[in-house]
Amino acid sequence: MSRISRRRTARNDNGTLTLEYRDGSPQQHYQVQGVDLGDVVEALSQWAENRRHFIAKHTCERLTLWD
Repeated sequence: MSRISRRRTARNDNGTLTLEYRDGSPQQHYQVQGVDLGDVVEALSQWAENRRHFIAKHTCERLTLWD
């Protein structure tokens, strides 16, 4: 089975962004809140190069909608 990897962003009312990413199954769906555009650019650039330093640098909350 191939690995599914997705990213999504949304702007919050206070101007910050929420970045979501899924790294495999639905049970591996995470969210980082309160980041800025520079953080999102950094994360997407790293993921494009198969690096994950952004994840270690931020608090990532696992979404449990699919549990």
